[in-house]
Amino acid sequence: MSTIEDVRKVLQDLVAPELQSLHAKIDGVGQTVEARFQTVDAKLETMGLRITSLERELSLRIQNLDERSVARNELILAKLETFGARLGARFDAIEKKMDTDRAEILRMFDTDKRISSLEGKVAAVSAIEPAAAPPAVREGSRELAGSTE
Repeated sequence: MSTIEDVRKVLQDLVAPELQSLHAKIDGVGQTVEARFQTVDAKLETMGLRITSLERELSLRIQNLDERSVARNELILAKLETFGARLGARFDAIEKKMDTDRAEILRMFDTDKRISSLEGKVAAVSAIEPAAAPPAVREGSRELAGSTE
């Protein structure tokens, strides 16, 4: 078994140092990779903190914008309600004035009563003897009688 021992000795003399050298290089690469992972982890953690900070800031800005929008909408609504009330009051005043004017116009031009009054006067004048009626009434009754013919 001396050949086996010789082969073993040759392997230990030649291959073992190379294996140890490779093992040391692998350990060095592992340490380098580990260091890079730690650097990347630190950068990711920093990025996470920045993102969280930006999210907080954005949330505050959105909340502030919402509050301003609500306040502005309430102000606009109050102005619209005030305007609507004023406009309604103006319409009511105009409607009342129109009703008053309409009643006044109908009272002034109450033609049905005026016509019936005139017809009554004409009938009364016609019933009176023409000689007994004053001259103005006689002329008026002739004009009225002539206009009906």
